[in-house]
Amino acid sequence: MSAQFVYGRRAEKFIHVSELDPATERGLGCQCVCSECGGALQAHMGNAKAWHFQHHVENQNCNPQPMTLLHAFVRDKIAEKRELWLPSTTFSVAVDLFGKRWTEQVSIPDKVYAFAKGVTELRYRDVQPDVVFSADAYPSFAVEVRKTHAVDDVKKAALAQAYHDVVEFDVSDLPAEGITSEQLEIELRDRRR
Repeated sequence: MSAQFVYGRRAEKFIHVSELDPATERGLGCQCVCSECGGALQAHMGNAKAWHFQHHVENQNCNPQPMTLLHAFVRDKIAEKRELWLPSTTFSVAVDLFGKRWTEQVSIPDKVYAFAKGVTELRYRDVQPDVVFSADAYPSFAVEVRKTHAVDDVKKAALAQAYHDVVEFDVSDLPAEGITSEQLEIELRDRRR
């Protein structure tokens, strides 16, 4: 298995191999499983090769893809959050009325949203965002994690109809070999994302 296999699951949560303690969590001591097939993983944390996971018993039918694992890791970590900071933004809105085009600049200030609960891959009204949050002030808030492609226009329209607020978090330029939980926290504060 390539060194890009850096995410495992432990206690139903994703963990990056670098977040393990090499003194006590090497090999099967990591108590991790594959997010794709559920098989036991061994943590390889040596000095010669990049740290990575490998199936304990090779499963010829399981081939977790690094980009898919990164997407799932980010999705699940976002769903665990109870607050989400969104940076300010300004955009133009154009309306055609009575044969004339009216354009207005709209500004939205920085905002911290507080949530009671986050759920991944919840289908509602024929659309399934990566994360759905519920909060007292907002009936629903959806998050899409962009890794390989942006949300298309059809899904954008469905999300806008189904959820009060929707945001896309772009991780398309992050390395396929993964990031840690600490690195994700830094990326979540990056305005360009």
